[in-house]
Amino acid sequence: MNTVVNDYQEITQIQLRGNFTIPSKLRTDGFEENKYIRITKSDGKIILEPVQIIGYPVRKYLDSEVDEFFDLDNKESIKLKKLGLLK
Repeated sequence: MNTVVNDYQEITQIQLRGNFTIPSKLRTDGFEENKYIRITKSDGKIILEPVQIIGYPVRKYLDSEVDEFFDLDNKESIKLKKLGLLK
């Protein structure tokens, strides 16, 4: 993970419902209006990261499923190489 050091900081007030304003000087590189962010709390700090929402479902595969895929791919590659269809 790359660490970026910024020389800018500003104090802002948290409103009654937990809302606050990200200062305009910090709203760059993905923090545009009407975009989404991921909020993470870690070691007493709140981290804001821009995220992109995609319009289709995504499935997370188990390690065993990935291993099964690669095993099958290796077996099929060997067959295709024997037939001369793959180098």
